[in-house]
Amino acid sequence: MKRTTYIPASAIILFLTLIVLSSCRFHYYASEFTPAPTTIAIDSRSGPLTESEQQTASQAWAYFDRTVFPETGLPQGAVGSDTVTMWDIGSYLAAMVCAKRLDLLDEVTFDHRMTAVIYWLNTMQLNEYGLPNTYYNARTGAMIQRNGQPGQAGFSSQDIGRLLIWLRIIRNEFITHATTVDKAMLRFNFRHILDSDGLLHGAMAMADGSMQLYREGRLGLQQYAAAGFGVWGFTVDAAMNIDNVSAITILDEWLPFDSRPRGIPAQLNAVTTRMGMMAGLELGFLDFRTGAPARLSSARELADAIYQVQEARFMKQGRLTARDPHVMDRPPYYLIDSLYADGIPFVSLDGNGNPVNDAAAVSTKAAYAMWALYDSPYTDALIEALSPMFDEYGGWFAGFYEKDGAINRAISLDCNAVILEALAFKVHGMLYYPTERIGFWEKTLEHTFFEAQGLPPRIYQGTFQPLLNTEKARPTP
Repeated sequence: MKRTTYIPASAIILFLTLIVLSSCRFHYYASEFTPAPTTIAIDSRSGPLTESEQQTASQAWAYFDRTVFPETGLPQGAVGSDTVTMWDIGSYLAAMVCAKRLDLLDEVTFDHRMTAVIYWLNTMQLNEYGLPNTYYNARTGAMIQRNGQPGQAGFSSQDIGRLLIWLRIIRNEFITHATTVDKAMLRFNFRHILDSDGLLHGAMAMADGSMQLYREGRLGLQQYAAAGFGVWGFTVDAAMNIDNVSAITILDEWLPFDSRPRGIPAQLNAVTTRMGMMAGLELGFLDFRTGAPARLSSARELADAIYQVQEARFMKQGRLTARDPHVMDRPPYYLIDSLYADGIPFVSLDGNGNPVNDAAAVSTKAAYAMWALYDSPYTDALIEALSPMFDEYGGWFAGFYEKDGAINRAISLDCNAVILEALAFKVHGMLYYPTERIGFWEKTLEHTFFEAQGLPPRIYQGTFQPLLNTEKARPTP
């Protein structure tokens, strides 16, 4: 089905005003990382939801009414797919918390849903490393491989990092669930996911069934995932450092990117919207260690650059742009829409890093993340263009294709969770609420030794993590 994208008058006026300021060409110049010359002065959105925004929230939450399996309490990762990752579980926790804050869930329903997920986290099968597996079947709760067959697939520190942020948010805010969240955390073995300096690692299944450890993380998401471990007391200084970063100029706008080569499995240097926006929505662009503004490229400046490049593409070329990884309703069914990757601006890649032509889309979740953090005519234009794109049975579509405006009718858990995060951010601000309350986690670590699991304090990371290759110059392929 094709559709016409309508752009509001305010955005057209702004476009006509600014288009005369520059030509419609790219300037590609990669250099060693230097600070952005300026940051932009655009306020984030704040205040109560409008009637339309409240309907948007209800439509997003309807995805979770539609897709949760009562036997496990887990949702589908996308409509039609029973596979979920730890990133997805973190997104479902985020959706529940934000729906509760927006008064979409009453206390009884919230507690029932939350109890089911936390019970599963306390009883789910862990892989050979004592960590959550990369994939699970939401219908059965069983550990699965990438192809959906029973078995282990490894683990992702990036996905687990997102899960840990939301487990900490729940643990801090909802005392009823605090102890069971702490107990779930105490099940996990962190020896292989963090090294002695706090660098992140993942593991992947090889063809012969063995597991291979590798350095995981690229600019933006590496720091975001590291914050998930950091809020639980782990030492993650090395992962929070900004190194191996260069910058490029696209449409006269400065954009940092990770200058490291591709890693295995398919670790790309693609710059996408969520690299900067998730830290803004959830952590308020603050350093979780100090409460002060986070350093360059781990927070606000990276998000500003990502926003400015996409706005510039609209202002100079008239193309609405909100680029992010997303599911698709056509082959290859998953796409990484980037602002920049492999030396090419605005390139789209499949899950293996191969270029895909004419499949780029305006991402609903990317648009809402920018809308919450940047109150501007451009983000208004994005949301107006996406406004009719929800499914009558529940959930927002993934977006629409840039080439012809056709709706991308895939519907995913993560997309609808981010919409709820964006709307909750407008009402309440930063989604992470820190607390000094001492609970089961702190008391247990104070009185019990956890060397074998690599739990805090740092001495246990330092004692056991040298089992891994801790060479820092390049990610382990």
